[in-house]
Amino acid sequence: MQPSARKLMGRLYIFQHDNDAKHTAKKVGDFLKQKKIKVLNWPPQMVMERRRLDDVPKNQQELKNLLQRVCENIEVQVYMNLVDSMPRRLQAVIEAKCSPTKY
Repeated sequence: MQPSARKLMGRLYIFQHDNDAKHTAKKVGDFLKQKKIKVLNWPPQMVMERRRLDDVPKNQQELKNLLQRVCENIEVQVYMNLVDSMPRRLQAVIEAKCSPTKY
């Protein structure tokens, strides 16, 4: 990933993934921190999937604009539900000893 990212965007880039469990696992997080890779903080994949748009971005600016529009159209209640669910999510992580959870 790093060689491709550097080739496409230079040394200063922010990595983006879809927040799927395999991408947010502790090992992956530790690796990203060790390699000092900045990760884009954004809503979980399921939130974004519900808001897919028909237009396909053709470049980085169009992608940025598309993501901005999608995020702006997420209802406040979705964010509130995510915040409210954090205690349950954290408890599930603790009980699973940092293994994957239903979340």
